[in-house]
Amino acid sequence: MAQRNFPYFPAKYIALDRYENDKNMKNIHVFVLIVNDARDQVIPTSEGKQLYDLANKPRQFYLISGRGHNDCFDDFAMIGLDWVKGILTTN
Repeated sequence: MAQRNFPYFPAKYIALDRYENDKNMKNIHVFVLIVNDARDQVIPTSEGKQLYDLANKPRQFYLISGRGHNDCFDDFAMIGLDWVKGILTTN
């Protein structure tokens, strides 16, 4: 993401932590929740949807509207808690 957002900066050579979720998603066999915001400045919604499409079932995708990447914690916390509660009560 850093290299894509800052193509003039050699981020791919400097960033030591690589989160290659797209490559690892096929190995995840637990409940997956992906939350994205329509106005996310860091992770585009298309990336969240792509990751969701790669996820094994059971999976769930939530799109928050009206917030950005760094100001959606309240919404995310409630979605996450409700999601966990749903898993615990159905299993």
